[in-house]
Amino acid sequence: MLIVPGFPPLQQTRHSRELSKRVEQLVRDFQRDHPELTEDEVRAALMASAPAGDAPEVVRRKRAFAVGMVAATVGAFVAVASNSGELAIRGVTWQIVGAVLAVCAVVIAAVVLVRRA
Repeated sequence: MLIVPGFPPLQQTRHSRELSKRVEQLVRDFQRDHPELTEDEVRAALMASAPAGDAPEVVRRKRAFAVGMVAATVGAFVAVASNSGELAIRGVTWQIVGAVLAVCAVVIAAVVLVRRA
């Protein structure tokens, strides 16, 4: 079984155990026929054969990040628009830039913490 650090182990079912046994046997047979085969090549082949779609956890993180970035962008737009559209760099503009950077930092920190959990 492949163990990826930072991700919870997947639930094993009867079908997944049977497939795992068949894949292990196939890899052993192939290694016996091709003794020069390295573990890295086996790992690369297994990764290439895996579905390319993102896991549900990854999709959730991407959505959370997108929502955070949209909220920060809308907040910055509203703040600039309420300032009569002035883009001159003044104290208020620096506060907006600081707020946007703070929101981005919080979103990034949340993503990192979710990945570790």
